Amino acid sequence: MKKITKLIISIFYFYTKLILSNVLKIFGVKSNPVFTILYYHSIYQDEVIAFKNQLTVLNKLTKIVNLKDKLSLEKNNFYSAITFDDGFVNLLENALPVMEKMNIPAMIFIPTGFIGKKPEWDFEGYERDRKETVMNEEQIKNLNSKLFSIGSHTVSHPRLTKLNDDKIKDELYNSKIKLEDILDKKVTDLSFPHGEYNNKIVSEAFKIGYENLYTIIPENVKLNPDKNIMGRVSVTPVDWDIEFKLKIRGAYNWTRLIQRLKNPR
Repeated sequence: MKKITKLIISIFYFYTKLILSNVLKIFGVKSNPVFTILYYHSIYQDEVIAFKNQLTVLNKLTKIVNLKDKLSLEKNNFYSAITFDDGFVNLLENALPVMEKMNIPAMIFIPTGFIGKKPEWDFEGYERDRKETVMNEEQIKNLNSKLFSIGSHTVSHPRLTKLNDDKIKDELYNSKIKLEDILDKKVTDLSFPHGEYNNKIVSEAFKIGYENLYTIIPENVKLNPDKNIMGRVSVTPVDWDIEFKLKIRGAYNWTRLIQRLKNPR
């Protein structure tokens, strides 16, 4: 019922925005670009066909961009980018081969304390992932670097807002250094585990050298020249077709208001 309610509100939100955009066009006013960053966790073998169909829809309805490129967004256009949290091996088997064939980029966030191991963090709604394994160092090194980039997901995948200052610094710094050692290149992207962060954590992350921080709050991404905090919308291969299409066009962005009420920063 909750899912259907969200869908109905999102349809209303989408068409309200669409009507407003068309009215503005009559007066020669261009709408701001819509840039939606998606985040997945796992892609299982029984989800490959659905995942491929979603990529086809994404390619048709938006311009898919690589988050490591210098981006320039034009008005009246829809953009998207794909991210994966946790870096499970099932991505190597089921997701990345499909993306390579379609030449679609993605960013993968790795919790470095679990490289080559099974996850031991708290799970919320992703119980199936408990049996998965995070990619090992060789697998991370051997990724197609033209399409797939790596970001930090901290060391131990904690709730950062529950940690003291020293522990926060350790989680952010040590994960960055570990990944840079594996990849032999700078790592400038960080995804907050469980989506938990506050102003103090953001400040520390930028101080350590991260340039792009990713939340789990659905919102239209607006790019700054150097440092960014970017919202993302959760998607899965089992999303309904209409639900997925609305998400990638920004129709679920209204839910950020609820999330911010629950978790004020």
